[in-house]
Amino acid sequence: MTSHINPLDYYLLPEQYDSEPRHLHRLTSFSAKHIDGRLDSQQGEEFWFEGDEGIQVMGWINRPPGFKKGQEKKWPMAFLIHGGPQGAWEDSWSTRWNPALFAAQGYVVIAVNPTGSTGYGQEFSDRIQGNWGSRKSLPNQVIDESDHQAHTKTW
Repeated sequence: MTSHINPLDYYLLPEQYDSEPRHLHRLTSFSAKHIDGRLDSQQGEEFWFEGDEGIQVMGWINRPPGFKKGQEKKWPMAFLIHGGPQGAWEDSWSTRWNPALFAAQGYVVIAVNPTGSTGYGQEFSDRIQGNWGSRKSLPNQVIDESDHQAHTKTW
C-alpha cells in the first residue's frame, strides 16, 4: 500500500479474508524511521473541474503545514504536470515528483490529470490523440486550471 504521504509497504491479508472486521498485517515499514507521521498534514485532496467539451477532469491539491482555508496569507503554488499525456497523478508515493514533499516545503500544490490521462476510461485517454493544441488539450487545460486555482479558490 502507498499514498502521497507513505512510501510502499507490504501487508498480508489473512487467509480467512471473508471474516469481519478485516485486519491487514503490516509486513514492512521501510520508511517509518524517517517519515512516519511527518507528512500527515500534506495528505492530498481531490477536486474536479469541467474540461474540454464538458468532460469532468480530476486534480489533486496538497496544502503546506500551517495552511488554513480563508486566511489572508499568500502561499507559493507549485503546479505539477505529469508526463505522457497517458499517465496520471494518483494517491501514490514517488521519490521524484511527490506533491506531499513539495507541500511540506511550503507550497500549495496542484496536480491535474487532464484529458489524455489514464485511469478515467479509454475514451478519456484517447481524447488527446491528434488534438495537441487544436482543442482544449493538455497544455491549455493545465494553464487554464492553474490560473483558475490561483485566482479564484480560497481552498
